[in-house]
Amino acid sequence: METVGGHEIGEPPCSPRERRLQAKDGVLVFLPRFGAGGASKVSCVLASRLQQSGVRTTVATLGPGGGRARRFLDEDVPVLPLTPIKGSARGAAHLLAALVPLALSIRRLRPGVLLSAGNHANILCAAAHWLSARDDTNLVLKMTNPIRRTGRGRLRSGLKAVAYRLAIGRASAVLVLSPEDAAEIVAFHPAAANKVQVVSNPYLDSLPASRSPAERTAEPAMLLAVGRLTEQKNFELLLRAAAQLGDRPWRLKVLGQGARLASLQALAKTLGIADRVEFVGYVSDPRPYYREAQALAITSAWEGLPAVAVEALAEGCPVVAVDCSPALSRLITASGAGRLSPASPEAYAAALAQALDEDRPSVEAAALAPFTLESAIRSHINSLMLANASRLVEARRGRGLRAGGWRFGQP
Repeated sequence: METVGGHEIGEPPCSPRERRLQAKDGVLVFLPRFGAGGASKVSCVLASRLQQSGVRTTVATLGPGGGRARRFLDEDVPVLPLTPIKGSARGAAHLLAALVPLALSIRRLRPGVLLSAGNHANILCAAAHWLSARDDTNLVLKMTNPIRRTGRGRLRSGLKAVAYRLAIGRASAVLVLSPEDAAEIVAFHPAAANKVQVVSNPYLDSLPASRSPAERTAEPAMLLAVGRLTEQKNFELLLRAAAQLGDRPWRLKVLGQGARLASLQALAKTLGIADRVEFVGYVSDPRPYYREAQALAITSAWEGLPAVAVEALAEGCPVVAVDCSPALSRLITASGAGRLSPASPEAYAAALAQALDEDRPSVEAAALAPFTLESAIRSHINSLMLANASRLVEARRGRGLRAGGWRFGQP
């Protein structure tokens, strides 16, 4: 087990029988929308497998409940639209509109657990949990990105920090994706050390078979980037670095869509590389691109543990990333297939040049084992069970909490 802040974190033992017996009141997963991002897909896969494991699961969402990630959700998992908002549900106003409906749903459904899908939903879930006045529903927050980010205004950062401290204080458990993320939460909120649980996201159906590195089949060699065209992904840095590759033959494909498409296209034209860069748009299955690419490029300003890195490595594609995430750095090092770079165009261009000049390395498959479907779902179920166990301990200590939700131990 890992230790963070004097607290052991890891996967407590749990049998299938215990899961069925103790998951009596179910899980309500709040997912703002069925978007194209990794958090939406992971939440749908998790909800489906919880339902298959005998845990009654409902997904609450904004709007009518449609979207790209919906195809990853089993048909027998109920979807609860919270607001009549049509179209793409985004922004603080849409989240705020869901506050009262979510609180009322908690009171009506009385779930054992309210599970937030990620950072973008955590504060709202904590507020709805408080408004519902249902202390027998256990609030579980999931942190998928760093709380502290550079480049934010002081007032905005301060208000968000206060909101997160209140949310974490109310939660029964905080799920993070790596020991490094756990350490960040403990440093941010030391009193929450005993709530932090490390889980893995289900990015892979199974562990990839061992295989020799694929020979380069495409000329010129292809660099690949996958993600929403947003501030976080910082594809501007990638384009500026690619422009410094000189006469070396290369081409770049960018999979994803977003508000920055026009500005990125304009930047590629300004840099004189528009004829080498193709903005493909959203691709539901990027695996064929991973197999063809010489390297996956990640230039994000911040990250938790991006799904695309795991998916690429599973297809034998090395990852060239800026040093934007301790968890990502750990994965690249453990896989033996990739390199890290400072976040400057010059340094990143040098890292890309090395990837283009070398053969694709072998990937250490064992580094990907935590991200298989079975392993990752087990880690989530065990952590949800532990959250309920902790809640009952608090109730027995006379802290005014009703010992509802999932049942643990002796009555």
